Amino acid sequence: MKNISIGIDFGTTNTSVAYMKYNNIWSVFSPECFDLDRSDTIRTIITYKDETNYWIGEDALIHSYEYPYGFVNSLKRQIVSDTLKIAGVKNKSDLDIVSDFLSAIMKKIESQIPYGTQIGGVAIGIPIGFKDKDKELYLRAMLKSGIYKDYNIAKANTIFVSEPIASVLNYNLSLKDDKRVLVFDFGGGTLDLVIMDMKNIRNANEISPHDVISKKGRLNLGGDDFDKAILENIVVEKYGMRSLKRDLGINRIEDLLSVQEGIELMNQIRIAKEELSRYDFTTIAFEKGNLKMNIEITKKEYELAISSYLREIRELVLDCLNESGINSNDIDIVVLAGGSSLTPAVQELLYEIFGRDKIKVNGDAMTSIARGLALRGYDPNANKYNDILEHDYGVKMKDEYGQKDIIETVLNKGKKIKELNTEECYKEFELTTNARGRNAFKVSICENDEEIGKAYIPIEKEMTNSSFKLYFTIDENSDRLELHIYDSMWDEKLDIPIENRFFEINK
Repeated sequence: MKNISIGIDFGTTNTSVAYMKYNNIWSVFSPECFDLDRSDTIRTIITYKDETNYWIGEDALIHSYEYPYGFVNSLKRQIVSDTLKIAGVKNKSDLDIVSDFLSAIMKKIESQIPYGTQIGGVAIGIPIGFKDKDKELYLRAMLKSGIYKDYNIAKANTIFVSEPIASVLNYNLSLKDDKRVLVFDFGGGTLDLVIMDMKNIRNANEISPHDVISKKGRLNLGGDDFDKAILENIVVEKYGMRSLKRDLGINRIEDLLSVQEGIELMNQIRIAKEELSRYDFTTIAFEKGNLKMNIEITKKEYELAISSYLREIRELVLDCLNESGINSNDIDIVVLAGGSSLTPAVQELLYEIFGRDKIKVNGDAMTSIARGLALRGYDPNANKYNDILEHDYGVKMKDEYGQKDIIETVLNKGKKIKELNTEECYKEFELTTNARGRNAFKVSICENDEEIGKAYIPIEKEMTNSSFKLYFTIDENSDRLELHIYDSMWDEKLDIPIENRFFEINK
């Protein structure tokens, strides 16, 4: 069986999966999305009846009215905020929820996988600022869902790609010249910006890797916030907070999604938001239980409701430009990705900064990331790019008085990964006679200000009363931290695994 790689865009609102399909007419491979829910995308929601029975996508929405206690939406945003759980179903961890969702996705695509092939690798999209523990959750979920049979295979064959970079790799299929591109990826839960120099002109019969100039992201700003703004600034104002809570049968508005009427209300708000991207007004009109709603919303009211978020978006775009040291005139193309990027008020904001002619929608903005991921997984060497490190990495130490914990940074956020790996970044340790009798030396590893795990370094006799260096590198495919020491006995670098705080390493 021949192995193929798939690209998974696990979005806050929608999920899509793509692979490289052979085109018999043009004799080339090109990215193609699997059919998931009679569409290229499927809603990233899941509803549990009990521990073993559940639905995803539109089926999950339908059954959520009967089993509101088992309804979970915005999975990725909840992963980022460490809040992914189900109130009404016991013994379901965040790992279980994500793996169940992926299992259901795999069942939908298994009959569409080309004959004589099997899934051997995955390129999966991640938002800017995604932490190592969340990448580990994805790996474990892909293993538990059956995509992979072994953890080490999963680790070796999974590529993590920033979602806006995946989008521009897909858009780059239409480019023939070198271009400086800003990607504006605005989805249901996150906003990601990347400025990249796309290299397409051959130099000495080779194409240089694309170059990432600047990256900015917000893990808590997306279309879900626009939905919340409609609820709080329009629906509550017109219906009344007391009346709304009474008719929903809840004491707190935060418990909205615990009842079927609240689930339907938020679904109707999402539909209204999408209609306001095309029309000047819309109406939220439905009856469910005691909730009887008929509210008209104008585009002007909607844009006023989201005005604070529009200001945040503008500031993030300007910060991304300022950090790169370039201005809007230096950008050749602004590529839009993600469903929320189609909001007219958002596009008007970008027109003001860059000019209307530079703004381009990346084909189908809803699936451009999955297609770019398929490209990246299919041939990583042909889609290389020099990326920027998104987090600080270091070790937790005691201060000079031996009292307070401090973090000594080894790898600095914002630097080019390729340069960091070339520089040989390390923390040097000195072992004293106190180390005699031990067979391992324990080091706490940190990402930003959070301990993510411990490295256990084997102690050789030659190391006692001497120093050794713990090297930090970033794998350019998996975008994950790797540790090494120099083994004097074998005259080579020895890989040091990080025992993750959040998962049992051998489970």
